[in-house]
Amino acid sequence: MIKQQKINLKDLKEEAKKNDCMVRNAIYDRRCYITDGRGIMIATEKGEVIIPIEEATRFVKEFAEMIFKAADILNKLSLEQKNEVARVKKMSYGTLQKIIYDAMDITVG
Repeated sequence: MIKQQKINLKDLKEEAKKNDCMVRNAIYDRRCYITDGRGIMIATEKGEVIIPIEEATRFVKEFAEMIFKAADILNKLSLEQKNEVARVKKMSYGTLQKIIYDAMDITVG
């Protein structure tokens, strides 16, 4: 399963700015993007990943493919299973369906 580590985003962003990195916040401050031109860091309170700039385009394509596959898995669930996923994620069934349809609309390749 996915290993999680605690990250203090506020401290990370302050340190990045001190080192002349560009910092972009995502919605709700639960994620941020940091770059120094050599790579892009995607950081959340639960972990981080650094994508070297020369691999960024390939990463975006691979990530889009995984989003599509995850949506496809969710789309194949029964109505009862989808309702359970929505309940666990604390969202409505309609919101989950919109997420699935939006993700399946991603062009892969």
